[in-house]
Amino acid sequence: MTVYKEFLAAEAVKLVQDGMIIGVGAGSTMNIFVEKLIEHVSVNQIHIKFVSADSNLNTMASVDGITVLDILNVAELDLLFDGADFVDLETGLVSKGNGGFIFNEMFLAKFAKRSIILIDESKLEWNRLPKVFLEVNEELLAEVFNELATFVCFLREGLSAAGNLVLELSVAERSDVDGLIDVASRLDGVLMVGACYHVYDQAWVARRANRSMFVEKFNLKNDR
Repeated sequence: MTVYKEFLAAEAVKLVQDGMIIGVGAGSTMNIFVEKLIEHVSVNQIHIKFVSADSNLNTMASVDGITVLDILNVAELDLLFDGADFVDLETGLVSKGNGGFIFNEMFLAKFAKRSIILIDESKLEWNRLPKVFLEVNEELLAEVFNELATFVCFLREGLSAAGNLVLELSVAERSDVDGLIDVASRLDGVLMVGACYHVYDQAWVARRANRSMFVEKFNLKNDR
């Protein structure tokens, strides 16, 4: 799927203009996007400000023409680009968190004037990764486990990028996700739910037809 990611990144970077503040999530697609972004800045001799949910991408982007910001000092983003584990184009549901960056990614999304999810067609299939990810307060872990007892929960080894515990919840049916979001979002011990509505503006889906590749764009908010 690398060719899809490269095509998406090349198309997305065309939106970046001089003086913009650009936010980026995390994951393999964002790695490729940052590579394209560095090239775009250099070739067009522009200057931008940049922040990522992934500290490694902040380090990568520390080049001439790019001023890297501390994520805690972000107050506004002109554009935010991110990936996802699953997107429901009909309802606008976005599910993410397999990489362990939920809190940082959602934090950045709050400050974005425009946010775009970059995915290939495989990310439109729920059964490819039928899980919802949560970032959890360690002190309230037992309470969270108790409240989510009806779900199959797995505590991931290691912490998220924001230093929180990560719970993986198996959700076999896409139709069960809404109920999980409702329950989990009301628990004090859950710091961030990795499935959401009305957060990201658009999804760009890379597709191939007749040996040609193109991007199809979908509005995820659209007054839903």
